[in-house]
Amino acid sequence: MNTLREAMAMAWSSKRVWLLQFLLNPVLFALGVWWLTIPEARIWQLGLSALLALVVVVGALWLQAGTLVYFAGEQEPGAAFRWVERTLVAFAAWVLVAGVCLCLVESWSHQTYQYASYFRSILPMGVRRYVSDPQLVLSMNLLFWVLFWVITPGLLLPLGLQMAKRGFRGLGKDGWRVWARTVRVRQYWAVLMALALLGVRLPQGFIGWVPKIASVSGQTASMVLRFLVAWTIAVTAWVVLASVVGRFGREGSQVGGESAS
Repeated sequence: MNTLREAMAMAWSSKRVWLLQFLLNPVLFALGVWWLTIPEARIWQLGLSALLALVVVVGALWLQAGTLVYFAGEQEPGAAFRWVERTLVAFAAWVLVAGVCLCLVESWSHQTYQYASYFRSILPMGVRRYVSDPQLVLSMNLLFWVLFWVITPGLLLPLGLQMAKRGFRGLGKDGWRVWARTVRVRQYWAVLMALALLGVRLPQGFIGWVPKIASVSGQTASMVLRFLVAWTIAVTAWVVLASVVGRFGREGSQVGGESAS
């Protein structure tokens, strides 16, 4: 519990990192949208498109890797973000693998009805009468939501931190030892579930909630406010998550009563 308290305190005191996440992510997203609109009829347009894509990809990798490394060490944000410049290739490889894993989970989640029908078909007749297809579909949807937002990130993020800190050496014995120590702590998974509910479901609720407002200006103001609140919650949840992962992955930290050094 000391580790969790320290992680929460670190996240609360790291307002500069929170501000970087709050401001730079929308800028990178806007640049990505602009990149999609650039025509490719001329050489200079191809060059601009390639340069802009590089800026967006490198900027996103630098921002997230630097955040993880900052929370895993004692240095100031500037030092942490300079440090990851030498490990970005390894971190990019981790992001690629993590993206593939999440895409696989997402593709499997589209077949929940088939899975539910199959599992119901193999249930004993005495049990099947009490379990309907909609109930199983709901259960499968919940299972895949937890798999996408909790289990997969929970397993991958400690390894991503090690690769952001150590480069490809994060796949060595020391990196895997810290990873194993992190993922077997029950409090770690409890925090991940709480942050998934707060950082995903709550923002989705704010965005999806449409109050009954007659005027167009009122609807616009409501939409902007709801998106701003949702983004604030999501960024805060990510910073807290990065702090928790970083604190558990810090050298010499006590995780489940065992030193991580």
